[in-house]
Amino acid sequence: MKKLMIYTMTALFAMIAVSIAAPDKDAMMAKEYAAWQAFKDKNAADFKKVVAADFLGVYAEGVSDMKKELDNMQKWDMKSFAISEYTALASGADTMMSTYKVAVEGTYDGKDASGTYNAGSVWKMKNGAWQAIFHTNVMVESSAELTGQLPVPSPAIEQPTEETMMPPDGMARKLQAIQTLPPEEKVKKLQELSGLSPAQNLQNQQQQQSPNSK
Repeated sequence: MKKLMIYTMTALFAMIAVSIAAPDKDAMMAKEYAAWQAFKDKNAADFKKVVAADFLGVYAEGVSDMKKELDNMQKWDMKSFAISEYTALASGADTMMSTYKVAVEGTYDGKDASGTYNAGSVWKMKNGAWQAIFHTNVMVESSAELTGQLPVPSPAIEQPTEETMMPPDGMARKLQAIQTLPPEEKVKKLQELSGLSPAQNLQNQQQQQSPNSK
């Protein structure tokens, strides 16, 4: 009976530990939403409840930390945000990773920053509460922007023609004239044009046919 009680208590504690250490997706999404809501409302106190003091972020503008996040919070005038396609994955007992899309409407430092962002966060259990220790988001580029980044096709390369491949003027006329000659005369004329006399050509052929002397 005593052993049964011990096993029962052990299993109960294990179940409690798992339930605390690994919250479901909806619970993590609620944490994510709370961080965005605090940022939108410029509520630094609520923001610090769900974002760790040693937080780090990576954005297109550069690397961020808690101080920069609070500074940027004041530069944002966020009208609305909407989280979708949320996914959360546990990595060990005290770490969660999440990815999602967030549609934002608002301005940053007076400039329109509205758009859909691909986002990701890392959450860690600290002092009995889940806090974000890392976050990143990058705006999804529109089809028009992507098209604008495609390499511009290079002009079609003109295929060489008989005329463009033909040697300049005088030589061209000579070669054209040679094509009309009988075979033996054609060979002779080509040898002359190449700077090789018939006698030299015969000598080269004999040297190629004779064995090398030592």
